[in-house]
Amino acid sequence: IDHSSGLLKECSSPACFTGAKQPCHADFSPDGKQMAVAHFLGGVVSIMDCSAGPLWTDLVARAELPGERPPPEATGMSLHKGPLAHGLRYTPSGDHLAVCDAGQ
Repeated sequence: IDHSSGLLKECSSPACFTGAKQPCHADFSPDGKQMAVAHFLGGVVSIMDCSAGPLWTDLVARAELPGERPPPEATGMSLHKGPLAHGLRYTPSGDHLAVCDAGQ
């Protein structure tokens, strides 16, 4: 973020691997040290370490919501009837993470 204008600007850091396909929602922990990412297709939630600053690179945890996994060729909902991680939110204490499953 360009602090003078509030606009996003391109950075030269490499893209980080967030643990799965189709990231659709993210939330930072209240202390700013972690970012949780919901991956729509496949129902995966991943946790990224942000303690080193805003350009994180470390995947520290990955969890799959219960249910049938999508076939490898799946690129959208038409081929998949399993879990779909649609959104997530840390509790104010940061002790828990609520995840919405739009599938099944």
